[in-house]
Amino acid sequence: MDRYFRDLAIDEDQLKMLQRVFRHACSSNDLELESDEADTLGASLIQIYQRGVRSELALMQMLGGDERRVAVNAQDDAPS
Repeated sequence: MDRYFRDLAIDEDQLKMLQRVFRHACSSNDLELESDEADTLGASLIQIYQRGVRSELALMQMLGGDERRVAVNAQDDAPS
């Protein structure tokens, strides 16, 4: 059980990386950092991170404002 909680914990370096990704994604999507849309994007970022995506570049690509962006909810709707 200790491993489970350790895997969920976000250390200082990871938090800084997530902040960089969040700022990049907001900028790429023309979102104000304090907007409702940015809150939704931040929630998506945490969800993707908790699913195991740890690469800063991959997270930026998944949440960026270009054709490479991946809809998190689309993964949930896919048949298993």
